[in-house]
Amino acid sequence: MISNRVQPRRTGTLLHRSARLRLALSFVVILLIGATSAIVAVRALLHDQLNTRIIVGLEQEIDEFDQFAGRAENEEDGAKIGGGLQELFDLAIAIEQPPRHEQVLALINGEVYRSAGVENSPFDLSANEQLMTRIAGTEERVSGSLETPAGAVRFLSQPVSIDGEDGHFVIARFIAEDMREIDSAIRLAIAVALVFLLISAIFTFLVADRAFAPIKELTGAARRITETDLSQRIEITGSDEIAELGHTFNEMLDRLDDAFTTQQRLLRDIGHELRTPLAIASGHLWFVPETEESAEALAVVREEHNRMRRLIEDLLVLARAERRDFLVLETVDLSVLVDGLGERASHLGDRDWQVTTGEVAKVVADPQRITQAMVNLIDNAIRHTEPGDRIEIGVRGSFDSAILWVEDSGSGVPEAERERIFESFVRGQDALPGTGSGLGLAIVKHIVEAHSGTVAVTSPPHGGARFTITIPIDQPEPAEDL
Repeated sequence: MISNRVQPRRTGTLLHRSARLRLALSFVVILLIGATSAIVAVRALLHDQLNTRIIVGLEQEIDEFDQFAGRAENEEDGAKIGGGLQELFDLAIAIEQPPRHEQVLALINGEVYRSAGVENSPFDLSANEQLMTRIAGTEERVSGSLETPAGAVRFLSQPVSIDGEDGHFVIARFIAEDMREIDSAIRLAIAVALVFLLISAIFTFLVADRAFAPIKELTGAARRITETDLSQRIEITGSDEIAELGHTFNEMLDRLDDAFTTQQRLLRDIGHELRTPLAIASGHLWFVPETEESAEALAVVREEHNRMRRLIEDLLVLARAERRDFLVLETVDLSVLVDGLGERASHLGDRDWQVTTGEVAKVVADPQRITQAMVNLIDNAIRHTEPGDRIEIGVRGSFDSAILWVEDSGSGVPEAERERIFESFVRGQDALPGTGSGLGLAIVKHIVEAHSGTVAVTSPPHGGARFTITIPIDQPEPAEDL
């Protein structure tokens, strides 16, 4: 039969338990890596372009100064400067004042002769001894950069000589403000990228949720399936791989439903068909003359006949467990029911019988089925104990459920067998041959689960076995047949 045992749920973090979340996060991580790489590359490109633009501008200004200095030394056009380097630098600075964030320095023999643009710059470069030292010893055009309290500076130095005087004409540009503009643009790009990533994450999660909806429905249908209800099917839309999974799942349920129906019908048919010949055989057994030679054989036949009759009755109970009318619900006082069981059990075997009844609210249940389940547990306890051993029958109530139990001081149930002994035709390892059919505990489980309850077995501290039945006080309304 199909087992409806609840399998352990997966544990772990939400990330491990949600494929949708992993898919969305993977997509966002890929976008984040791509966006980060693009922003870093763009920032580096903008810095390179800025440096190139500044260097080109500085070289253009130095070239203009070089051309001006060349014309000033030309005696043929009458433009020769008589005042030497000082007059050349004065004229060059006077012709074109440096723009904002740019300074012009004129050095003669390694000493600063004049500077311009200091008022439009955040720092006076003429006071920077490191720059002066680097420029004074050069005889060729030199470009470079240095750090100042006002930020990075790019400079270009052009050596010039007139009438034995050596000098340098230096143009420098502060680039801190340009760098801040680039960084501001990069921060704006980062903000836009983060907003885009957030929108992408939400969109991806919604798309993943929609894509995983059939799987969620499949999971829900699988959880709703029980031994007696294989009618759940998944509503399928589309024709993708997930839809194909849904079709396959529905086809599997169809096959299981057919097999289960055939199995139940076979159990019913076998039970009904065997009861008639057993009844006929039972009637004839009583008319067989019992002699000294046949007495032992007749006793064996009658014992096996009774065991076969009980097996058929158990099979019919299991077959009827799927029907809606399996339970006949009414209000039951479990304290009275357990007291009655205690009186009946005292005649079943030489045991130390104990009955414990706490304050139990009345419950909605099928008294005959609850009695049948408890009797099966009592019979199981008798078969696994010796004369004089203790067997306790009890009941107590909680806020929303009632708990019944049968506890014995017998050999107990190994932990490895505590789940499987409730399956059909499964008997404990210490069960003696001919002692039970292996259906008693399976019937208990079906009865308890029909009441939306649970049954379990544990080992008390003093040894033995304790079978516990837990059923809700109020039973849910039976579902309509589909």
